[in-house]
Amino acid sequence: MDRGSNPLPMPRTVGGLWARVVVALAAVLLLSMAGAIVAAPLTVPLLYLVSRGERTGAGWRAGALVVLALTVAEVAWAAGYLATTA
Repeated sequence: MDRGSNPLPMPRTVGGLWARVVVALAAVLLLSMAGAIVAAPLTVPLLYLVSRGERTGAGWRAGALVVLALTVAEVAWAAGYLATTA
């Protein structure tokens, strides 16, 4: 089996306890002052992986999608705000 130049493949899902930790942390960052904007490059891909997890319950997957959508909306709002004020 040839894996090319990457001996450690990217995980395709996040499940179990880590899914709950990612969703809770992203939700706390969303409630903080600009925390979700700063952490978005890390939390958005992780929330996407949580939403794809087979071992994650339907409620946690739905929660991950809601937090993901709110995070992207906040980042878009901040980009628009900075574009109009700068």
